[in-house]
Amino acid sequence: MLQLPLHVSTLVPNPHYLLLAMAVVVGTLSLIIAFMLIYLLWKNQQGRKQKEWQQQLAVALQRAIYFETPENSPPVIPLTFRTIRLLKKPAFRQLMIDELLQAKKAFTGTAADNLVTLFHQLRLDELSLQKLRSRKWHLKARGIQELAVMHQQQHTKRIYRLTNAHHELVRMEAQSAIVQLHGFEGLRFLDIVDHPISEWQQIKLLRLLSRTPGALPENTDRWLSSPNDSVVIFALKLVAEHQQQLLHGQVATCLDHPHPLVRLQAVRCLKDIYTDDTSAVLEKAYDAQTLACKLAILETLGHIGSENNCIFLSQQLVHPDNSLKLAAARALVKTGGKGLQCLQEYPQAYMYPLNEIIQQAKTEHTV
Repeated sequence: MLQLPLHVSTLVPNPHYLLLAMAVVVGTLSLIIAFMLIYLLWKNQQGRKQKEWQQQLAVALQRAIYFETPENSPPVIPLTFRTIRLLKKPAFRQLMIDELLQAKKAFTGTAADNLVTLFHQLRLDELSLQKLRSRKWHLKARGIQELAVMHQQQHTKRIYRLTNAHHELVRMEAQSAIVQLHGFEGLRFLDIVDHPISEWQQIKLLRLLSRTPGALPENTDRWLSSPNDSVVIFALKLVAEHQQQLLHGQVATCLDHPHPLVRLQAVRCLKDIYTDDTSAVLEKAYDAQTLACKLAILETLGHIGSENNCIFLSQQLVHPDNSLKLAAARALVKTGGKGLQCLQEYPQAYMYPLNEIIQQAKTEHTV
């Protein structure tokens, strides 16, 4: 009979250890199941509480939207006792702010004014001001947005200080808020801002101003000489957007600006506010410009130029850069008449690559 070596018997697990391991596993699974049950119960309770809060808020907002201010008495929007009691909870107050903001964006006129009245009546601006005092940038930005949407102009000074904040998103929200609260007059932050105004922020500000009645301040020209290049670029966009032809001279001086993007925006601005002198100004500034600026000048001359520019445009056909040749050919075609004649009678008009460039310019014009 074969006998196993004695040392093999030592590999058989001890039954006590097996029972202990099983107890640990069962205990761990029990704890996990208990935790999951407790979490699901808590989640269910939170869901019921959230639904109850939403119902209370719906009633409060409905009363505010349809509220009619009685004569000879301050507007006080009535609230249920339940809502007043819930407002003692910070989470409910924040939910109230969020709902008011969403409703305010959806309504105008008396309904929107009533929502602002309710926001002020409940002193919810104090919660927004707490966010402004926070060291966390996302809370600052959120507080600024809340005060702006709810038109809390009494806090303009606090917001204005943040238009030049170090954090970009805080700075952007503050600048947008000032424009929302004060329209074109809110642009005074351009006097103090020394951080760059991003391209996206400029688009956002222009969109906000397009919905705002009013006109540019009389001293807009001071922004055209700002040490902040992005302010100059934004000012040029404002001048073009609002057709400020009286500032043509100041815009023309920007063609000598050291920053090429400012010069490029100045060319685009002159295209929108051109006068009889614009073509001559652009021709004079042409040689000192970058390739992008030269292309923009040639494009502009195609829109505002006349037969008087034909000689200048024809001179650009000898440039070694084919993109400039094409831009000059396009401009000559657009001027029509004498311009097209100059292009066709040009000595190298039938030589490659100018023959193909001229043909492309003509084809684009007829399409």
